[in-house]
Amino acid sequence: MAVVDLERLIDSESQIASMPAIVPRINKAVDDPRSSMDAVGKIITEDPALSARLLKLANSAFYTSPFPVKTISRALTMIGTKQLKELVTAIFTVKMCDKYAGKQINMDAFWRHSIACGVAARVIATAKRLINTERFYLAGLLHDVGHLIIFTKLLQHTEKLAAQSREGKIPVYKLERELLGFDHAEVGGKLLKTWQLPPELVIPVMNHHTPSKADDFQLETAIIHVAEVIASSMLYGSAMEPHVPPFDKAAWEIIGTPLNTLPTIIEQVQIQFEDAVKIFAPK
Repeated sequence: MAVVDLERLIDSESQIASMPAIVPRINKAVDDPRSSMDAVGKIITEDPALSARLLKLANSAFYTSPFPVKTISRALTMIGTKQLKELVTAIFTVKMCDKYAGKQINMDAFWRHSIACGVAARVIATAKRLINTERFYLAGLLHDVGHLIIFTKLLQHTEKLAAQSREGKIPVYKLERELLGFDHAEVGGKLLKTWQLPPELVIPVMNHHTPSKADDFQLETAIIHVAEVIASSMLYGSAMEPHVPPFDKAAWEIIGTPLNTLPTIIEQVQIQFEDAVKIFAPK
């Protein structure tokens, strides 16, 4: 039996769902077929910090431009307006999570792991030539956001969970289900739903430890699952798990990428990771 009411826990956090006003304005402009790239660019330039991050992104290892990108219009041409929505959401969602920073959480380690997972997911999606690879990056970036809520709201339980995980070599998410009645993946998925993020993000986050349970968006969920295992294995930051999570072989089969591509995927994660940290990690 659950010792914590999950719905009440999520309701207590839903107030952080309000994105800055510029985000829905950008989304509306991108979705409007009558809107031009110049119109989208003008909105972005109203926020100097956002403009600077997007320029840095366009000049990073994410996008291999042969020439320096110096204008927002050129950056949008490279990034693409459709993928812009996910990237802007990623930038501001990280800022929205600042409220969880505290002495109990190593936020630098947390975001390094989350960013590594996002980069790995994006690299896998790119290797499969899927459209809008930034949605995979965003899902990977947010896959462990439920950890932040559990760690700050239920600290007395997290200390016990961590100790049991280390002693018994049992994944934290399995112990969370036994003690709390739910795990951080479910918390994260439900929170993203309150943020009104689309199901192609919510479902992979909610099922990233158990990809076979995803009824929809199975490919997206499988990619996030594999990406987290890669990020954990590469020791980029910390997932608040003392062990590399169990690997679901069926997820790799769903992705359908030859196993001999794994070294190339890992190499690309290494190339893109530090640039991504500079752009997306909170200062």
